[in-house]
Amino acid sequence: MADSCEPMSGGDTLSWTHPMKLLAEVAWMGLLVVAVLVTIGLPLAVVGAFRLALVAPSTLATAVLLRRVMSPPGAWLVHRGGTPTSRRAVWVLVGVVVVTGVGNLRWAGQHHATNRDPGVYLESGLWLGEHGTLLVDGRTGPFLQDESLRGGGSGFSEAADGTGRLTSQFPHATAVLIATADQIGGISLATRVGAFLTALAALLMWLVARRFVGDWWSTLAASIFSVNIVTIHFARDTFSEPLAAVLVLGLLAVILSSEKSAHWVFAGLLVGLTVAARIDSILVVLGVAMVVVMVSGSAPRRAFGLVAGASFGIALALVDLVNRSPDYLSDKWPVFSQALMVSVAIAVVAAIRPLAKRFVKAPELPPRVRGLADRAGSAGPAAVIGMVVSLVLLGLLVFRPSLQELHGGLNAHIQGLQQRDGLTLDGTRTYGESSLRWLTWYFGWPLVVLGSVGAGLLTRTVIARRTELSLMLVLVTAPVTLLYLQDPRISGDQIWALRRFLPVAIPLLTILAVLAASEITSMISERAAKPAATVLAASLIVPSLIVTIPLVDDQTLWWSTSSIRNLCDHLPEDSAVLVSSAVDFGDQLIRPLARECRVPTAKGDLASVDIDRLTGEWAAVGRRMVVLTSVYDAPTDLAGMETVGLLQRHLEQVVDRRPDSFEEGVLGVTISESVAAVVGR
Repeated sequence: MADSCEPMSGGDTLSWTHPMKLLAEVAWMGLLVVAVLVTIGLPLAVVGAFRLALVAPSTLATAVLLRRVMSPPGAWLVHRGGTPTSRRAVWVLVGVVVVTGVGNLRWAGQHHATNRDPGVYLESGLWLGEHGTLLVDGRTGPFLQDESLRGGGSGFSEAADGTGRLTSQFPHATAVLIATADQIGGISLATRVGAFLTALAALLMWLVARRFVGDWWSTLAASIFSVNIVTIHFARDTFSEPLAAVLVLGLLAVILSSEKSAHWVFAGLLVGLTVAARIDSILVVLGVAMVVVMVSGSAPRRAFGLVAGASFGIALALVDLVNRSPDYLSDKWPVFSQALMVSVAIAVVAAIRPLAKRFVKAPELPPRVRGLADRAGSAGPAAVIGMVVSLVLLGLLVFRPSLQELHGGLNAHIQGLQQRDGLTLDGTRTYGESSLRWLTWYFGWPLVVLGSVGAGLLTRTVIARRTELSLMLVLVTAPVTLLYLQDPRISGDQIWALRRFLPVAIPLLTILAVLAASEITSMISERAAKPAATVLAASLIVPSLIVTIPLVDDQTLWWSTSSIRNLCDHLPEDSAVLVSSAVDFGDQLIRPLARECRVPTAKGDLASVDIDRLTGEWAAVGRRMVVLTSVYDAPTDLAGMETVGLLQRHLEQVVDRRPDSFEEGVLGVTISESVAAVVGR
């Protein structure tokens, strides 16, 4: 395994027509643009000054300037051993990325309902794109005077300033990208941000994998990442995971391929920005802090660059969270603060280490202890430890679901799925003990088994050879992967539960699987190697294709854009909308309705709200009171009723198997005017 991070033979002499050099430029510029856009756009969004006229020119100018200062790492241009890159492997990769990318663009979903993360990201991003601020108008006019009404809905909470303004939960880096796309190409482009990010992530995945395996195996790894339904499902919706995958894989691609301090500063920025994309990425920061310790003795400039870049990125994330998502930060603060403090402590140790080596002489170990340490790091014990790692993972895969049940808080959604499928009712089940088995549902047993074998091989390499590349990969990816394999800490309904695996665990598992396959083929005769490689490659990718192909038109619609606009068309332009709290999807409807229809909107209990008073107060400012209910609970004392359907389509939700079909339906929303409003016209 080559560990040199310097350009090798052929790296600098490749012409611009060489496909690898073009691919490296595309990946590098894409990574620069994404990082710079978040770095510039996020603070502007926080202060309410987000404008395309400011963001676009400054992003492009900064990205071009950085490109002039920093070329892509030279090691991107050649695979291990210094031999020239295979043109055919590059073109196969390009074909896979283009085909899957076009499919993701073609079947991009629409998730306006704020019932889950994608709807919140989309709504906050669309609001930011239109208004230039993350603060959302909530209850206004007469609605603001009634404290029993809500203007936020799912994923939005009212700020503590009494103005009725709202903040959306989660970090807002994804919202910044959605807002930029919305200002450039409208909502059709905004809902396709994930598709572009996933295509970039696939290229970066290839660059990471080829530091450990040859071109064809790394092409296979990137292909598996691209064609499986897990990646596709999240690429076609407005999740934060595709952005997190770009940042984490970009970080790895840079630090595994370059020794230049400037590159490591940029890599540090990338890891900091992962926190601005997903708050649980603080666990990736924890792993990177250990990389800082690893390189601080031999390369203090690299360590300092990594710390400097990460500190700046984390500071941007904290400014956003403190000011625009305080409730979410407060909820996650216990775990977040602990991981952050441990990361800081590790970085401090790394800073002290060079001084300690200079001024403090380390005590020499007794000869017997030194001998034991040397023997433990020799090939034999290292191989045994690696085998134990593989066997433990395989044992967890086979036996853990039968031996353990993980539980959390009561979850009515899980209970409903259990009741529908005839399972034992226990809404506290998370099904997290099946985390490894979930991966077999989507990727197949061969990939998970070979991934477990690859984990043992990588462990052996780290212990026996102490190679820098292998150790960095382990430090960055293993902590968060092991944590989520132990307990994903999320409700167990599929495919939702695997979203946390996308940025780190799935790329790591795939790289480990192709590493094991590559090692297996290298141990057999040259004559049998090619057929064996073909069989192994097919066993790794075919199961993903078998799952994906029947669902190739995967398009999630939680109230499509046309549905929302149809509802708006049925509302009077001068209306003020009150959503009945009896509607089970009422919380999900408030923000998309208010933003798209541009009408004051709130939610409340019709039995306790003085509708006549509100009707009169809105009439005094020139608006009619309109009440939205479901078709099942429309009050009889309201007039002018008509029903509008909201289209739903989503991948079937189950808890004990992978989903294999779509559920489609229409929610009926009844629009009524209060009697007082009708009489007062």
